[in-house]
Amino acid sequence: MSKRTGIYFFTKNSPNEFEQYLSLAAEALDGLAEEVVSAVLDRAVKRMEGIINDGGINKTIKGGPRIDSRDMINSVGSTLTGNGKARVQASFGFINDAPIWTRFQERGTRALGPMRNRGSGGDGGIAPMLAYATALGEAIVDFQNRVDSVQWASFSQLSMIDRKN
Repeated sequence: MSKRTGIYFFTKNSPNEFEQYLSLAAEALDGLAEEVVSAVLDRAVKRMEGIINDGGINKTIKGGPRIDSRDMINSVGSTLTGNGKARVQASFGFINDAPIWTRFQERGTRALGPMRNRGSGGDGGIAPMLAYATALGEAIVDFQNRVDSVQWASFSQLSMIDRKN
């Protein structure tokens, strides 16, 4: 068994700021690591697409889906591979050539000037969509819940959250 069996969420030095990487020992979870990570990725991607289709966690003034050219929603995806070192490697987010405006949609525009967010008292701007941010937070919780649902997980290195229940 590898020395680093837990799951690791990390970012790479790349221009894509809305892509979450994760790595898990392939033999973890009684050999179900790839299946568990795949399920977490699928749920995260569907959650991002749902938020975009719903108009974001924070709705824009015009309302409706955050889809015009489909470039942003088409950039949502995931990858699942091995790294050749007995680890399952994966990523999800805006990973398929996300357009430049993805940053403004995801984070919103809260700066001073004509692009400031209406929610901050301005006359214009884009409300933060938070599709990636929400899916990331939920993916971490989803993975932890899947690990904790395995009977032996509370005694393993994979169960990192101290439950006070």
